[in-house]
Amino acid sequence: MSENFAMWKKFFAGIIFSTLALCVAISSFNIFIDTYNIFDVPKKVGINFSAYKSRNTERFFKPIKIIDRKPKIIFLGNSKGDFGLNPDCYAELTGRDKSEIYNAAIQSGRIFEARNFLEHALKINPDIDRVILGIDFEMICEDSDSMPGFDSEQLRKNHITAKNFFAATLSGDSLKDNIFTLRKNLAGKIDYPVYDDNGKMNEKMIDEIFTAENSFYKNSRYFIANQRRIKNLPDKHIDELKKIVEICRERNIDLQVVILPVHAVQLQSYSLYRPELENILRKVVDVVPVTSFLAYDEISADENNFWDSLHIKKIIGDKVIETLTGREKSFGKIITPENVDEYLSNLWAAGEKFAPENPEVMKNFKFVARFSPEPNFSNLIETDFAEIKRAEVNDFPGGKVFFATAAVKNPEELKEIYAVAENQAGERFFVMCDKNILIGEINLKNIMTGSDDAGSEFVTEAIFDFPPGEYALKIAAVKNSGEKIISSSVRTLKF
Repeated sequence: MSENFAMWKKFFAGIIFSTLALCVAISSFNIFIDTYNIFDVPKKVGINFSAYKSRNTERFFKPIKIIDRKPKIIFLGNSKGDFGLNPDCYAELTGRDKSEIYNAAIQSGRIFEARNFLEHALKINPDIDRVILGIDFEMICEDSDSMPGFDSEQLRKNHITAKNFFAATLSGDSLKDNIFTLRKNLAGKIDYPVYDDNGKMNEKMIDEIFTAENSFYKNSRYFIANQRRIKNLPDKHIDELKKIVEICRERNIDLQVVILPVHAVQLQSYSLYRPELENILRKVVDVVPVTSFLAYDEISADENNFWDSLHIKKIIGDKVIETLTGREKSFGKIITPENVDEYLSNLWAAGEKFAPENPEVMKNFKFVARFSPEPNFSNLIETDFAEIKRAEVNDFPGGKVFFATAAVKNPEELKEIYAVAENQAGERFFVMCDKNILIGEINLKNIMTGSDDAGSEFVTEAIFDFPPGEYALKIAAVKNSGEKIISSSVRTLKF
């Protein structure tokens, strides 16, 4: 019996040892490749130089980098600041040490996240003396209480949490992500990081992203079609802004709040929501003065200054920093309750002149999109798979905005979805709706969200130039099986 016991003991000891050895090997591999950019390991071109998955995990790695760097100056905001504001430029213009400044802006950042990141940074280094907060209408109007990857447990701690260490070293996702990163490095021999040490996304990485995503036009159409988010500002977001202001005031921190430049055609799209936008800006400047770079000028009219209609390139980001450090006097304007009405009046007046005075800008942007030609649809089967909830046409600079919402039954069975406008002569014009994707030259947005008795909601929007008349709107789809269907639900649109 003792021999059997010894044998089983040796067997289980071997299993435990092998398991531990495997865990150590996996953990060591994940730490060395470091796809999330959180470990201080040697970087070698062609192996682990580019921490590729960090491009989508700023909420994960930036709080940890703040622990390491202990910055005294911090940039907060969303992707506009993440892509466009360079801490090294700020250091050069102010004479500050580069290691003191960190760009903690995160893609799709929310105002509540900015407040949490600020509190985290102050927990790590109470001697922060300057905060630059980039805000925009999209950021503060999002009615969202949480974002994927936002981890409140990691914030305000001076070490990586056990949960996050396990997630980065021993989870199945981390192994998969690190293998992907190794392959990416081996295949491309990428000689640049995804993020620079100062927290700003590397310029070559940004260029790669936008080149892969068809650059300026496609992404700009997406953002312009998405302006419906600019509604009344939720009070909770104003409360978050007040908390940031109070924190900085109590600690004698120099807070600069900025609205970064956007392309002129993005400003044109804002005119759809003029009352809402004016209300939002007035509420914001009642809390804190804002340096606004929104303007119709040579910078905003030149697409070479932008990655797309919302995101500035570094050359303009550096010019913004020159303004914030007092080196540039003619770029940007400080907005307060006393001058906000004058500022808005001048902005809209400039906008009314812009399109007729700059036809080439509008033409090059292809601002007026057109319906796609009819796809190979024949023998459409009429069903009740979609119910049109809303359909309308609004005026828009350069064309009209077609906007529709519908509820779709069993969306998982559908391969493609179209909005179909049919005129009195029987001609059909199709707008293809593909979840969060812009197709061809059509400016539209489709979002599958939520679920109710009627099925999933989707939204589509297109800016177009279309003959006047009356049109019947229906929804068509191609099922995964190849069957082609059209809704029995119909709405009348008048252009």
